[in-house]
Amino acid sequence: MRSRLEIEVRHAVKDAPAVALRRPEWSESMSVTVNGTAARLRDAGGYAEVDQRLIAGDRIDVALAHRAFIETRDGRRLAPREVGGEVEGILTVGPWLFAVDDTREPLFFSEPWQGQNVVILPAALHAPASWPEEARFQDPRRHLAAHYEHGGFPGTHPLVLRPISEQTGGAPGTLATWLRYRSET
Repeated sequence: MRSRLEIEVRHAVKDAPAVALRRPEWSESMSVTVNGTAARLRDAGGYAEVDQRLIAGDRIDVALAHRAFIETRDGRRLAPREVGGEVEGILTVGPWLFAVDDTREPLFFSEPWQGQNVVILPAALHAPASWPEEARFQDPRRHLAAHYEHGGFPGTHPLVLRPISEQTGGAPGTLATWLRYRSET
């Protein structure tokens, strides 16, 4: 997953300070172009400063690749591929915290579910192949396709993890963020 930011320079002063772009912790990498050409960047303590004079009409494009990790209760941060066996934690990809909610995944919450279900993450995180109809506060490109094994009945079942930010427009219900995870083998 990636995030993009486009900046159009509308007015530039001769001795204007450099444009400084914050490198968020959740970003795995950041690339910056000015008018389609890789920008010269200077490290400025957590910021990337565009090290060139900008003029009106210039266009700055910033692409941020999202870092994915599972944070455990003891504060360890594991990339999904680093998970050996099962681990309990919260899944974060870029700026989003992922969850399962009972309005969209009711079978996941069939008894017994607490501490019994294991979410199986694919080797490469990706959105589902087909998306349900879009709704308010939802962007299916930010959903993650996974599978899970239920603690109460056999089999491996499909699951879609969604950012908790999508709960804004939904009815109240059960939302699970602390889950057991395992990497796909």
